[in-house]
Amino acid sequence: MLIAMSPARQRFPACPARDGTAVLTFRKVHGAGNDFILFADPAADRDWPEEARRLCPRGTGIGADGLVVTTRRGAAAFEVQCFNADGSTATMCGNALRCAAFCVARDHAGQVMSLVMAGTEHRAQVRGDDVAVTADAGPVLPRQVQVTWNGKDLAFDAVHTGTEHVVAIVDDVDDIDVPGCGRLVCRHPSLTPLG
Repeated sequence: MLIAMSPARQRFPACPARDGTAVLTFRKVHGAGNDFILFADPAADRDWPEEARRLCPRGTGIGADGLVVTTRRGAAAFEVQCFNADGSTATMCGNALRCAAFCVARDHAGQVMSLVMAGTEHRAQVRGDDVAVTADAGPVLPRQVQVTWNGKDLAFDAVHTGTEHVVAIVDDVDDIDVPGCGRLVCRHPSLTPLG
């Protein structure tokens, strides 16, 4: 897994404050292809869905797949909120949890921690740049989606980890146009209405 973080905290103007001095301090982090704007222990609660809509657009904001807020709840316990770029709440995002754990380890010098996202506790362990996070998974439902992509038949198993996932085992992931195949699969009739 690849986690990267800008070397220093970045600053971005907050929504205008009465005294004109408000700023938001954040990190821009990414893991396994998802990038996030991360706020650690913010001084005050904000309208985070609105901040996600304002800050995540790539053309007019900082640019990110989502916004993550971590709040310390104990010595090695943190609440993690994740908002998609459209402001909707992500009930589970493994990459956001791993990025949060990476930053928590840097800020608090801990390698093992508890992260709670949408009421579900996840355990995280950080060793250097390697981050492992637990995920509760429901039963695996085999062969829920079958598609043909570039002449290859692919069968996807379904599993719920807090959000819906489908997984196909392939010989070489580099042989698959993942974004293109993903668009086909997420619109498959057997996944309606959640996708």
